[in-house]
Amino acid sequence: MYLKPCKKCCEIKPLSDFPPHKKMADGHLNMCRSCRREYVNEHRKTPSGIAMRQREKQYPEVKKRYKKSEKGKLANSKYKTSSEKMSSRNAVHYALKTGKLVKEPCFVCGNLETHGHHSSYAPDMKLAVTWLCQIHHNELHIEHSGYKSWK
Repeated sequence: MYLKPCKKCCEIKPLSDFPPHKKMADGHLNMCRSCRREYVNEHRKTPSGIAMRQREKQYPEVKKRYKKSEKGKLANSKYKTSSEKMSSRNAVHYALKTGKLVKEPCFVCGNLETHGHHSSYAPDMKLAVTWLCQIHHNELHIEHSGYKSWK
């Protein structure tokens, strides 16, 4: 059983008393759950904590208003990917994970760091990919950006 000292109360406690935190070396926060709870409760009473809580309450309404505006609709449409694209990407990812598909070097230069390029997102072509490095993949997309069928 792994033990860890708390930064605030300086008690040595089991690792299960510390919440997970990705940026810490051992993957757990350096403050135990009880000390963290006290800290958060104290912070909520300060002016900055009160302001933060008010912003949290306002955010969903602001977000809804933005999505309904013309600017929000334009931004949303710009970054939305089609379901066929996502389905194809997920199929390739799963095939790589299960070993059904194997990454190959770049078709043009032989670079080992490659991306799968779909020439078609049709259901029967989900796993038909051309392996290209980032540079050649971008060049291909720039070259075909003017084609009507590409969009």
